[in-house]
Amino acid sequence: MVVLLTALVLGSLYLIFGRGKHASSEIVQNLILNENAQRIVDHLAFDIREANVVEPGSPPFISSIESLKIETNPASLTSLILKKAVYDLTSKAPEKCTFKKVQYIIEKTDPRPGASVQSYSLDRVEGDLDKDGKEIPWDRKRKTLVEKIEEMVFFRIKPDSQEEKISGAGTIYFKIKMARSDAGKKEQGYKNEVISAIRIRGSVPEGI
Repeated sequence: MVVLLTALVLGSLYLIFGRGKHASSEIVQNLILNENAQRIVDHLAFDIREANVVEPGSPPFISSIESLKIETNPASLTSLILKKAVYDLTSKAPEKCTFKKVQYIIEKTDPRPGASVQSYSLDRVEGDLDKDGKEIPWDRKRKTLVEKIEEMVFFRIKPDSQEEKISGAGTIYFKIKMARSDAGKKEQGYKNEVISAIRIRGSVPEGI
């Protein structure tokens, strides 16, 4: 009888601590997922707000109706290309600056084992521009920001009027969706979806 009670107590403790450990692991994974999404937003916010010019067609314009149901298209991935002036605050000449090109590239990656959806990575590429506005190829720096992204798309809203064309062309929209896929489970776990818009600085200095 004592042996039976001991076995029952030990079994209960095993279940309690086992479930607690699993719950703690899920919380940690959810935090990592949130941090990855926030890392993307932070980088985009900084670069877009510092940008002077958006490369034509990158990202593309779509209608406001299309934006309500936009999804990542594996056959036609969008990108974001920005140009910005970086002023030399140590120079006595206040107008002295260099020009940089920043590009965000979405790429398909190998899906996780058992995953039913395509996954993507987001790379950030930065390089200096010469005096003619052309990128210096040997100065390019590329870094993968986040992997295992379920949805990532850049777009701009197509203006309906000339006034909107002037005011809205510099507003960049983006959609990010990340989800946790648990091993052995068909349904997805915790999800984090972000849809936001940020406007570029807009003033265009000479030489960019």
